Amino acid sequence: RDEIAAQQVILPPAPWLWFLLPMPTSWSVRKKAANCNKRHQKRPDLDNLVKALLDSVFRDSSDAHVWDIRATKLWAKTGAIVIADANASGRQEIWRFLGEQAGKE
Repeated sequence: RDEIAAQQVILPPAPWLWFLLPMPTSWSVRKKAANCNKRHQKRPDLDNLVKALLDSVFRDSSDAHVWDIRATKLWAKTGAIVIADANASGRQEIWRFLGEQAGKE
């Protein structure tokens, strides 16, 4: 929460939130390669991640301007939250980011 406040995160009116959750260190290299950028269908629940992010970003103000949200939760080599606008350029941005993540060793 403090990190988000320190970063001065701004959400567009229609954000696409990408929650990239790090794969466990106990997983084999093969299992990590097979699951990188794949659906994360374990806890924490996606709705809880979205709520926590919104509460952190709008600590002292209203989130009324946000009228649409798309959220995605994936396994990743490195944990991150990526916020893109849900328009075409925002989608291109996130696919480029995911490609870079997949290439990291």
